[in-house]
Amino acid sequence: MRQWACLAMGVVIGVSLWTAGCEESSTSTSRRARLVADENLQLKQQLKACRAEVEEQKRMVADAQKQAEQIASDSGEANIKLLKALADMGKQLEAMSAENERLKAQLRAAGIQGAADAGNSTP
Repeated sequence: MRQWACLAMGVVIGVSLWTAGCEESSTSTSRRARLVADENLQLKQQLKACRAEVEEQKRMVADAQKQAEQIASDSGEANIKLLKALADMGKQLEAMSAENERLKAQLRAAGIQGAADAGNSTP
């Protein structure tokens, strides 16, 4: 009988240890699941932040391209204005030169030759 009691006691202890091990395994699994869930949540937040940063950088690139296009357009317009002004100045120079020659001719015709030549002298 004593052997049966020891055997029964051993079975009870074995079953207790076995169930305790299962509970520990269950606790370990649930703890691991919580850790994985936390890590997934952090990764999702990081991914969201990275996507937002990418979108911001895309917006910045688009703005920079618009500014570059505007600068190119503005400089092109400025160049055109400068070329037009230069062409106008060339026309004015030609007109003034022609008028200067006409006036010199009038002075020569009037007999004021010395005054016309004095205007040509350079210091």
